[in-house]
Amino acid sequence: MWLLLVLVGSVVGCGGKTCRELQQSYDKLLSSAGECALEAADQCGIEVAKDLSCHCTTRVNGRADELALLISQQKTAGCQGVCNGACIQPRAFSCQADSSSSTGARCKPQDLLDLTAVDDGGSFSVTAGTEIDIVLQDVGADQYATQVMLSSDAATVLEVTIPAGAPNPAGLRHLYRIGAVAAGQVLVQIPRVTVASDAALAPFTVTLDIR
Repeated sequence: MWLLLVLVGSVVGCGGKTCRELQQSYDKLLSSAGECALEAADQCGIEVAKDLSCHCTTRVNGRADELALLISQQKTAGCQGVCNGACIQPRAFSCQADSSSSTGARCKPQDLLDLTAVDDGGSFSVTAGTEIDIVLQDVGADQYATQVMLSSDAATVLEVTIPAGAPNPAGLRHLYRIGAVAAGQVLVQIPRVTVASDAALAPFTVTLDIR
């Protein structure tokens, strides 16, 4: 997870603001930028920096140019900070009810269910709006396909990628992101192929009970 430590508060930035004041301005603006309207279309799709020191990111609903200007002012002022740890980059965000927002809602990460090969054949109960992340690794000649088969439109495929990272001698790691959209039961299947023969391999299969 991301950790932010210590902006140098005594350095004077643009407009006479100290580095600490620039950070406070950024935090306040970021909070405002995350406000959204429930059930409106195209919400929470703008990726911005989560703070002025680390490269961690979050998603907001607007005001990206104003946030970028504060980042530029912070760099011009020579403000320095310490960033320890690793970022968990944002997954799917959605507009969710929040009493602290002036609009009654705020951009927040969706609920998440992480699955791997050991979950093959399982059945999982999730709520609509949950993101299901499935990470599967090729082993030698046995490989996973890049498509996902869904038995119902109660779920949708958000993304299929090969995650970045150090190469694994066993094979590539695939990330399949699925979004639970509406109530219903969905059979999720990810085909498997082998380059060693024509033999068919059973697909990775899980059942989602969306409520």
